[in-house]
Amino acid sequence: MDRADMTWDETVVPYAQLSDFPHPMLASPGYYCLVAAELDADADLYKGLELLFVAGSGESNLRQAASASTEAHDRALAAAEAAGKQVVVMLGEITDTSLGRKTKEFLHDVELCLALRNAPKVSQVPADFVESRHLSVVNRGDFAPLKWRSLMTPA
Repeated sequence: MDRADMTWDETVVPYAQLSDFPHPMLASPGYYCLVAAELDADADLYKGLELLFVAGSGESNLRQAASASTEAHDRALAAAEAAGKQVVVMLGEITDTSLGRKTKEFLHDVELCLALRNAPKVSQVPADFVESRHLSVVNRGDFAPLKWRSLMTPA
């Protein structure tokens, strides 16, 4: 079974500040989640987390990918607005793989595995997608509302 270890950063980026937020991960490729949340200002943390969307940036950097206006992004943002929540962006990267390398296909399969097993409100997984790789994605760091582990198994 192939494996990807993901590390999610503890700092989330408010979607409204994405264009100028000074987070170093935003300049690199990786993975991101759009999450609906409520800010508890007294505790200085976000509560009521709801996973809206999860994706990889491909060859783009995270800032470009997470701010791209697509149908899926627009639906995710509308879902948060309808719930009266704000959107924050979680940032993650693959820190280790069992393959020792990161092919485009592997990176795409990690994205699909995260989306399939974490059930975001808006999914970009094609309806006719067939799981063809044995894959385990293990999340570390500040990964809530994602599951600790996501598995993809061929049919």
